[in-house]
Amino acid sequence: MAGKRGSPAIGIDLGTTYSCVGVWKHDRVEIIVNDQGNRTTPSYVAFTATERLIGEAANNQVDMNPINTVFDAKRLIGRRFSDASVQSDIKSWPFKVMADPVDNPLIKVNYKGEEKLFAAEQISSMVLIKMREIAEAFLGCTVKNAVITVPAYFNDSQRQATKNAGDRAGLSVMRIIDEPTAAAIAYGLDKMAGSVGEKNVLIFDLGGGTFDLALLTIGDGVFKVKATAGHTHLGGQDFVTRMVNHFVQEFKRKHGKDFSRNPRYLRRLTSSCERAKRSLSSFVEAPIQIDSLYEGIDFYSSISRVRFEELNMDLFMKCMDIVAECMRDAKIDDVHDVVLVGGSSRIPKVRQLLRDLFNGKELCESINPDEAVAYGASVRAAILSAAEDNEMIQDISNPIIHSTSSVPGHTHLGGEDVLVIDTQIDHFNHKHPLKYKYNGAPYECNGCKEQGFGPTYVCEREECNLRFHKYCALASPGSTISHSIYKDCEFIFYEKPQPGRKVNERICDACVNDIKGYAYHCNNNGYDLHPCCANLPPTLEHDGVKLYLEKKISSKCNKCRVKERWEDFTGWSYVSVSGKEKYHVSCVMQMIPDTGGAQDCILPSKVASSSGKKLGKYSRMSKVALELIFSAFLGGTITLAISFIQFPYEIVILYIYIYILFHV
Repeated sequence: MAGKRGSPAIGIDLGTTYSCVGVWKHDRVEIIVNDQGNRTTPSYVAFTATERLIGEAANNQVDMNPINTVFDAKRLIGRRFSDASVQSDIKSWPFKVMADPVDNPLIKVNYKGEEKLFAAEQISSMVLIKMREIAEAFLGCTVKNAVITVPAYFNDSQRQATKNAGDRAGLSVMRIIDEPTAAAIAYGLDKMAGSVGEKNVLIFDLGGGTFDLALLTIGDGVFKVKATAGHTHLGGQDFVTRMVNHFVQEFKRKHGKDFSRNPRYLRRLTSSCERAKRSLSSFVEAPIQIDSLYEGIDFYSSISRVRFEELNMDLFMKCMDIVAECMRDAKIDDVHDVVLVGGSSRIPKVRQLLRDLFNGKELCESINPDEAVAYGASVRAAILSAAEDNEMIQDISNPIIHSTSSVPGHTHLGGEDVLVIDTQIDHFNHKHPLKYKYNGAPYECNGCKEQGFGPTYVCEREECNLRFHKYCALASPGSTISHSIYKDCEFIFYEKPQPGRKVNERICDACVNDIKGYAYHCNNNGYDLHPCCANLPPTLEHDGVKLYLEKKISSKCNKCRVKERWEDFTGWSYVSVSGKEKYHVSCVMQMIPDTGGAQDCILPSKVASSSGKKLGKYSRMSKVALELIFSAFLGGTITLAISFIQFPYEIVILYIYIYILFHV
């Protein structure tokens, strides 16, 4: 649908291992096939001596060129090199990852005979370029507008980086929406909720590299995330790895050869096991046939569905345990719908265990699990593209009915859309949408209860009178973040104090102020952070000097000049390389116009140290005044000359006064 924007709007599921693109056309969603006839495209980018390959072409040559074939960029985007998750992932990747001077991860490859460094944003943008080209080939016209999906647990940095990747790919990113929301939109669950009242929906997303779980409540067309859970390294790749290990041992028994440390041969076996895994979702047995696998030895074998289930049963049960734990944490017993997303949710045993867990409940599986997220994103893109045309919105109010009579259609959605650059969002704890506005006067954030000023998310209804900092507005219970200061910690967002803790017992380990509302907490080490402090940038700039965030309280803050030290809390400061520029985090929060964080990472010069400069100025003037008293007695001219250069107007008046006082 071109709508008012002048070009078709597409929906893109930017996945960890595979990506998918769709568009609203002929009164329904079309999932677009790539140049190889496939409806999903590998999120792979390869660099060779002559060219750059993306998608199927990159995946097809990975066996021969593993160190220059990049995948899993989604695990790096918006993260720091020092993050614990990044350090763990690096060990399993054949390509090299290194840190830039400000702790951003860079991927090192050899391209056209030269070493090149690429950020994860750049790799993701290349995948998005491919998805845009796939759509343009299908539509026969230029594509500009897109809705892109991200996991519900993505923090603001990861969301912004994803939007940046879209910009690099030549796309106008209309909106960034959560994958669970997109899946629910695909099944028209908002329309169903309108007829039975508020309903609970579980989105079970078992993909190639990750397992993501989300509990949504849907009512009056509004999606709210009640809880999120999952595992960043649990998915189809892990099931395939179990198969690979199984066949490596079989090859070793049969031929006395071990190639478990050779990436090239492992990759060939992995490719064959991936095909077998997919086949086992439809057949009870799958063949493994590889000519000249290792040292000229052919390898022919097979695996049954039963054996595959035995190899992975503990992983399947781990998925079920996470589901049960998520429901307990959310205190929800009754789930109205269970939506399957991700290719690995096709596995028959996974579906059986899920049905058993919900007492035989039928699963929402009428839409291809690989395509459900892109499907919902395409519907959302069509609605946004036609936002100014009510008739057009009505035209797309029944997009799913063509593919299945058991699923009702759509209405215009309020959505649980966590936005990157947008003026309206829905908050997990408020029934009305919040708008992003500039606030001229100071206010108290209704989330963290801290003072704020500048841009804010606000409910425009007078009876509500709600205002939120950016990060308090975008967070949701159970969402997690990591921080480079505490590399081994996973911080979980809490709306209220954890059981057994009181409001006045929590102190932010960054700014060393009391926590009175929303907070992030590390269960392992007991650290607490305000949402704004948790999202502070690692570097800031002040008067051309770069400041680095450090885990220490500076004894001589350039703003407040306070020399206190806290015994029980470390606290954070921004410090220059020379150590001359120092600012407490609590002072920085007052210096940034939006307490939610510095958008451009530059402190305003006039505000940043105005009080410190004034104190220093009057301190120096007092010192000079004393010197002038002595010079007046002694008739010294040197001191007078120096003083006049420093404070010309003040010194003329002061010197005349002192001269008259002592000489007349």
